[in-house]
Amino acid sequence: MTLKIYTAQYAYKGDDRSDTSVETSDRSFAQTWSLVTGHESGQISDEEHVKKYKHLMRKSYVERKHEWLEVLSRDQVTSVCSCKSGASCHESVTENKT
Repeated sequence: MTLKIYTAQYAYKGDDRSDTSVETSDRSFAQTWSLVTGHESGQISDEEHVKKYKHLMRKSYVERKHEWLEVLSRDQVTSVCSCKSGASCHESVTENKT
């Protein structure tokens, strides 16, 4: 079985929703404030933003494996964040769900 991963705006409420926004209390998949503000201010490029987010997620996988395994056991997950539609997003490697 292959996990299908989608992205959507924060308002998405489907059963497969997984919050990756910096505002979430679940730190398993969230960015850090310094990563968000660095990118928004232009101090961190789009490429560096994605690279740093991937590094953060690799660390999260080691530290929060239970949460990762729960998500990986699903058929489908839609990762939501508060990035503006059409903007460069840390989740740019996944398919966008409208």
